[in-house]
Amino acid sequence: MSVNEARESGNGITKECDLYRNFALSKINPRLYQSSYIGRSLDERFIKEKNIELQNNLANLGSFRSLSSLITEANNLAILNSNEISIILEDILLGIKRKEQVESKRNIRKTKKEKSL
Repeated sequence: MSVNEARESGNGITKECDLYRNFALSKINPRLYQSSYIGRSLDERFIKEKNIELQNNLANLGSFRSLSSLITEANNLAILNSNEISIILEDILLGIKRKEQVESKRNIRKTKKEKSL
């Protein structure tokens, strides 16, 4: 049946599996009309297609797993607000100042010891 014949009938399918229904022309999904079985045995082409589809799905699965682990890690990160960051920075600076004071006292003691000898 041609497109014009399908159009005239109101509902029709062409040889190329184009569907004409309710004044609209559309393609039928090839998976719906491909034969997968010949008697009781599977068509070799079907087996190859399914193997390729399986390999693609496995590759996608690996990508999705790595993406999932990345998102999980990002989700586990702590979110700090500006006040918390300020407090952390102050603590770091205070620790540096204390360390410098301790080193300064050691240097003074060392200098006094060297002068007394």
